[in-house]
Amino acid sequence: MLASLGGSTVFLFGLTQAPAAQPRALLGGHLIGAACGIACVQIFGSSNASAAIAVVLSLALMLLTRTVHPPAGANPLIMVAAGATWTALWNPVLLGVFSLMGVAFVWSRLYPGLVHYPVSLRTPSPPSLNWGGWSSPEKR
Repeated sequence: MLASLGGSTVFLFGLTQAPAAQPRALLGGHLIGAACGIACVQIFGSSNASAAIAVVLSLALMLLTRTVHPPAGANPLIMVAAGATWTALWNPVLLGVFSLMGVAFVWSRLYPGLVHYPVSLRTPSPPSLNWGGWSSPEKR
């Protein structure tokens, strides 16, 4: 079981149209977060420093690839705490993400009026490279 998938359900079922809910961010974010955690635990062991490095690396890579999925930010911590190996990318990460996507796909088509998931397969998250959302002082 992957605890961060609980947060992903909020995006898929409550914020269906959000860029962070789309498959690019959902899949990319979870894979990047988990891979960073696994890499750090394999290199540095299971420690607070390893967890911190994994989270920073994970966020940097998600921002650079525009695959930010906030719940996946927990994956590096989960992988370091569990002392995970590379097999964790398959189960629970990929298995959990694909299961969640499948349920969201079916569920969104069962009831009239719901936005169909996915809205877009390749929508980047964040939508622009203005990551922090800050504008210049002149525009505030």
